[in-house]
Amino acid sequence: MILVTTVIDTLLYICFAIVVGALLLHAIPNGYKPEIKMPKRLISFLALLIGILSFGPLLQLFVFFYGKRDFLTLVHTLILTTDSGRVWLITFLISIVLSLFLYFVPLDRVNSIIGLGVTFFLIILVSLSGHIASHSKTIGLLSQTLHFFLMAVWFGVLIVISFFSIKKENWKTFRSWFTPLSIIAIVIIAVSGLVMMKYTVPEYQSSWLLPYGEALLLKHLLYFVIILFGCINGFLLKKDMKLGWLRAEAIIIVIVLIITGFMTNSSPPYIVAETIEHGGISPLFEKFYQGAWVPEMSVALQGTSNSIPLFVLAVVLLIVQLITFITGRNPYLFLVLSLVLVLVIFLALLLSITPSL
Repeated sequence: MILVTTVIDTLLYICFAIVVGALLLHAIPNGYKPEIKMPKRLISFLALLIGILSFGPLLQLFVFFYGKRDFLTLVHTLILTTDSGRVWLITFLISIVLSLFLYFVPLDRVNSIIGLGVTFFLIILVSLSGHIASHSKTIGLLSQTLHFFLMAVWFGVLIVISFFSIKKENWKTFRSWFTPLSIIAIVIIAVSGLVMMKYTVPEYQSSWLLPYGEALLLKHLLYFVIILFGCINGFLLKKDMKLGWLRAEAIIIVIVLIITGFMTNSSPPYIVAETIEHGGISPLFEKFYQGAWVPEMSVALQGTSNSIPLFVLAVVLLIVQLITFITGRNPYLFLVLSLVLVLVIFLALLLSITPSL
């Protein structure tokens, strides 16, 4: 079931990003962006999908109770008598209105800004069903909303430019506002992410013993790769628009969204020792760790005979990446090397874990 809900949430994030990116670019004057050809009906359809896909948090409950209660009674109970159900219903109705609005009105600057405002409100509603909102209706919800919205802005513009631009003119003027916007987004996403970690994984390093913490570690490693691609696209290749490099960066972000979808549908380990006591350590770490891990143990990092060779391999991969960029500048080879590098560092860190009492 978690695989299904992970896919649903990943598609939801992508829909939000494309709608936000498309509307933001429609609000920007033509002289400040490459020419874009994107059907209005696609934007409208994705807006409607937002309402449908946001049912994800209720789906697990629906599947769990299906067959135990009458179908209509179950639908009525989940949607009309629970807070999450009522929030979803409002989200769905607003997404229908937004979809019709985007389909029938011309996407000029004013209408695009109105659409962005409505989409931002939908992001707030979706954030209400997240892990953070259940612990903090103020700082946590604000952090989640900013994190979500700025991801949509950054990734949305990137994916629309990467896959729907038909000409390369105005690249310099586009970069003049998108590069600083990306930097601001990256900083706020990072800060808001740290704030959210206070509520979800206060014991960050110890959480690597559990699936949620391992996913978060992998997400952070990939985040550094995204920053690397951003520097390449924003500064090193600033003379011309390289669609291959933009698309490679977009692929990395999609992978991060898949991991985020998994985390959204997993239980955060607020207290690692209690989580291990009830469910044990993660199957992945169990394969690497030779011995018994008791809840009273905490995580310490130490170079081992298994982890040190992997760290050396990571350095070699970094050198190969540098050579690849200087010589061939093949974005997809660079992408593959980046993913392998992340995996090697991820495994090296897990193999460096030693118990500390």
